[in-house]
Amino acid sequence: MAYKEVLRVEISEIIRRWQAGHSQRRIASGTGLSRDTVARYITAAEALGVSREGPELSEEQLSRLATIGQPGPRQVVTPSEELLAPWADQIHRWLTGDRLQVTRIHELLGERDCRVSYASLQRFVARRHWRRPRRITVRMEDTPPGEVAEVDFGRLGLIHDPETGHRRAVWALLVVLGYSRHGFLWPTFGQKLPDVIAGLESAWAFFGGIPRYLVIDNFPPGVATADPLHPVFTRGFLEYSQRRGFITDAARARHPKDKPKVERGVPYARERFFKGGEFTDLADVRIQAQRWCSQVAGLRIHGTTRRQPLVVFQDEERQALLPWDGQPYEIADWREAKVHQDHHIVPPGSLLSAVFPVSPGPEGGGKGGQQAGAHLPPGPIDQDPRPPAQRRPVYRPQRLPRRAFRLHHQGARRHQGQRKGTGTRGV
Repeated sequence: MAYKEVLRVEISEIIRRWQAGHSQRRIASGTGLSRDTVARYITAAEALGVSREGPELSEEQLSRLATIGQPGPRQVVTPSEELLAPWADQIHRWLTGDRLQVTRIHELLGERDCRVSYASLQRFVARRHWRRPRRITVRMEDTPPGEVAEVDFGRLGLIHDPETGHRRAVWALLVVLGYSRHGFLWPTFGQKLPDVIAGLESAWAFFGGIPRYLVIDNFPPGVATADPLHPVFTRGFLEYSQRRGFITDAARARHPKDKPKVERGVPYARERFFKGGEFTDLADVRIQAQRWCSQVAGLRIHGTTRRQPLVVFQDEERQALLPWDGQPYEIADWREAKVHQDHHIVPPGSLLSAVFPVSPGPEGGGKGGQQAGAHLPPGPIDQDPRPPAQRRPVYRPQRLPRRAFRLHHQGARRHQGQRKGTGTRGV
């Protein structure tokens, strides 16, 4: 709509006809202006003290009425600025000190009766340059449903452990399906192979199926040697992947974009789930985490797909996953093994039983597997045992303290003898 400037003479004519007793309809018809324009100037004149029975407009009053219709930059009214100004210091501490996301700050402000829109809060933060500019990334093509899942480890925070009576660090194993972005969060105290397998088993039960490929980080229980082209996986994790039917792929070290769908998942869970929560023990954290995955994270509008991950998973991806039989996976405890790969006798509980792998059992996940996290060395593992005459004795580390004590006293006696002999020759 085109803009029509109202001249000073037209404003004066409106007020003159109004003081003459004309109605707003008659004034609009006589001046050619709209009734809304006539009503706006009459209301403004009354606010300046002009009355219908009073004197004519003064020059000062006419000048102030002329500013109403002048073109120019519109002054943006931001009532959110006044609402957020008292919270400026707290918002700055949340952003810089606690490193909270703007979405979480918006929730916390709403809980404290400071209700503004999310866009207003973003503009409030941007005007003060409290956030670093975002880097531009290129979105990768989505994988087919049920094809890929990404795994990442991250630290959530501290909780009280009733068993030890101390506060312990809680780690998160996060599994995110590549197509729907639906995720599963598994809090744990450790990052060993039994902890990883327990988290993955709970994830398959949560999803009701298994993806065909699993992209993992270079954590020691799964990757023995990190390499951009030829990573070496631990035998324990390889046996588990073969048992469940998925293929493992390790992301490159210090390349977070190799698994972009899960990389920001742990900070998101830490900000939106763990911080500010109340937990009694690790079991309570796991129960609340599973509920949060379904009711909060699964029903949010994803920032990339603009769809709800749980709805996409139920409609399009669940039926594409590999079947999961629900049978528990038995993790091998290689500390009980007594036979080395070369068939040397290894005492249980010694350091060698924790360093060297041993020959496999009849099943990949049974009692004859490798120790958790140990690397399978090169060479055949199905050779016949050596005859007793060719077996080398195993070095026993528990003999080191006794031998060191004996050598120490032998050296001290030898040193004292040398000193006495030297003194006799000097006399």
